[in-house]
Amino acid sequence: MKPLPPKAVDEFAGLTPQQRYVVYLLMCGCSAKQIARRAGVSRAEIVYRLIGRARKKVGAESTIQLVVIAVLAGMRPADRDPETLTLRRGYATFKP
Repeated sequence: MKPLPPKAVDEFAGLTPQQRYVVYLLMCGCSAKQIARRAGVSRAEIVYRLIGRARKKVGAESTIQLVVIAVLAGMRPADRDPETLTLRRGYATFKP
């Protein structure tokens, strides 16, 4: 794996809320298929439209590198179980 792009951490702030939420779920161990099922969209939409575009914005070569950049940017998994999170057209909400 190549070194991180110089401005990758700064570019992470430019991700959409939906892209950041998907990165968060990846960080919590969810697969693209699980994220797609929760969001009610196809796996391809998650992989290409959200993860792919997020990787391109920050210059990450892989999904793992995208998650590393997220950690370096200060993103941390919450104390809540990711199973209690839902994705509704780009907004993260917790189930009661």
